[in-house]
Amino acid sequence: MFHAPFWLKNPHLQTLWAAGLHQGVFVRKHWERVELPDGDFVDLCWDASVFEETERPLAMILHGLEGSVYSPYAAGQMKSLARIGFRPFTFHFRGCSGEPNRHDRNYHSGDTGDIAYVVQMLKERHPSVPIVAVGYSMGANALIKWLGDTGNENPLAAACAVSPPFVLSAAADRIDEGFSKFYQWILIDSLKAKLREKFENRPCPIDLSCVPKIRNFWEFDDWITAPLNGFKDVHEYYSI
Repeated sequence: MFHAPFWLKNPHLQTLWAAGLHQGVFVRKHWERVELPDGDFVDLCWDASVFEETERPLAMILHGLEGSVYSPYAAGQMKSLARIGFRPFTFHFRGCSGEPNRHDRNYHSGDTGDIAYVVQMLKERHPSVPIVAVGYSMGANALIKWLGDTGNENPLAAACAVSPPFVLSAAADRIDEGFSKFYQWILIDSLKAKLREKFENRPCPIDLSCVPKIRNFWEFDDWITAPLNGFKDVHEYYSI
């Protein structure tokens, strides 16, 4: 359970302080592309300084919405995990490693299939090495869902969820209020740019004329996330 220090009670200051804490953290990177059964791919980014030390336990980092290994929290966590004996890597959800994914679908808070596939691949590669995971925000939601779906059959030795937005509807409401709209604007602007890049030279299965009108996550998830990922609407998506 997280308890804010007395000198850092404000959640916005916590966000800014944490981001500043890990600014400038450098991790030497070793990239690995994993080809998925459906013809798409995800990219893993390993800490190159310990990549060859295959006897170390593996630590998977699941980034948050629009995150990557370049997010300060992910780089800082990789550095810390390597320091205490792990062999860490950041799992990039589809389209989050700097290159658009091949399929029309993108990633979302209930996106667990690719995580399961990668972990199984690594278990087969290193059968005697334990694997742990830490998820942040949206990545924490996906991690928790996978743990719940698999129960005692889950192959992870341990897992940690940091700031999961358990109730997506409540999270969408909260980020549309006050100063939180600043974060919402940054995230939605990034998602819009990624959509434009992905479908610049290929047809899109949904009408993207709505994109300039999107103001909040209710609209983005109803008009974009839900139809691209096979949900009837935002309410079905938020109920997963």
